[in-house]
Amino acid sequence: MSTQVLSLQKARESVQVCPSVDTRLQRTELRKRQLAATQTELTSVLPVEGTAVSVMIRRRIELLERVIEDPTFEERYPCLDIEVLGWRDGQGFPKLVPFSLTDPLFSLEADYKNSRRPEWKLRGSVAGLPRPMVSMYNDIFERFREELLESREYNWVKLWSKSITSRFSGVIPQWVRDNIKEASADFSVSPPRGEIAKGGWLRIKREVTKTVVATNIFLIAEVDKWVVNKEVVLRPDPLVVGYKAGCLWFICSFDETPLEKYVRMEFTV
Repeated sequence: MSTQVLSLQKARESVQVCPSVDTRLQRTELRKRQLAATQTELTSVLPVEGTAVSVMIRRRIELLERVIEDPTFEERYPCLDIEVLGWRDGQGFPKLVPFSLTDPLFSLEADYKNSRRPEWKLRGSVAGLPRPMVSMYNDIFERFREELLESREYNWVKLWSKSITSRFSGVIPQWVRDNIKEASADFSVSPPRGEIAKGGWLRIKREVTKTVVATNIFLIAEVDKWVVNKEVVLRPDPLVVGYKAGCLWFICSFDETPLEKYVRMEFTV
């Protein structure tokens, strides 16, 4: 990927809003025709093309089935091209990085144990992302790997690693939390679980539905400058996006308030 110096504002501008000129019925009929064509395309894939092509087409089918099932999906969530995660700064490092709602760190680490069975491992939060999102950072992993091989600073027992890490810190506004909660069902990883609970003197059974907590919703923030093998603080103005079927879907954005400013404004006279 070519080196680019691009900002989070550019990512905001790249959000593709669902055309308002289309009626919902017209758009649904268009998606049905696209689905039929895509299903036909899947059957024509040749073995020589490998599994990557089939996986890509299946993701497209999944996406089309989703928007046909719920025609308002595209209206609620404009599309954000996943390629924004491939934007790079002047050093060739990621300009934009995603944060899971359960982890304040974004990290990418290349580990290498040179022993009888040499092994490279991609570690850090990036390894837990959906596969298409992980692939947007493969170039950084390969860069670290090549730097080791060129340096020749390894032996048969040495564990070698190189990493980049950034931390999200601050306060997310309540209205953003509410938007995330509302969008969670659309980007859930697994359906709600039903359990049987017993209670009372008669030990009456009742079904309890567990709340879905596993979702593919991320904060995407901008990093001004990376320092290899050190943690850096990112620029506090993230986008909130959901991931589904190989695409990012824009939920909302906000200018995040640093914790110090929040405390000063809310808890001082």
